Amino acid sequence: MRLLFQNENSELRQYFRQNDVFILDRGFRDSFPLLTPLGYTVCKPETLSAGKTQLSTEKANKSRLVTLCSAIITKMAKARKRQRNTDQWKRNLQKLERDEGTGQP
Repeated sequence: MRLLFQNENSELRQYFRQNDVFILDRGFRDSFPLLTPLGYTVCKPETLSAGKTQLSTEKANKSRLVTLCSAIITKMAKARKRQRNTDQWKRNLQKLERDEGTGQP
């Protein structure tokens, strides 16, 4: 990912614009220092500071919001994938029906 974003002319970089928002999970925490200087907004769930047992109210609320947005995006992506699979299934069925109607194998 680092190479794709460091090159200003990369195809991936052309897709995004200044101030776009990246919602990342904790597994992408290393991407934060890469994306922020490029002008992107990065949102990720908060983590506990050393020696703390719970997040502050503000950090906990921000973390919940990021998690909620992430869950909605994941749900939408799954629905879109399911729709694509359904559309492909319908096309295959229509092709099969056409082939049966013409007597073609």
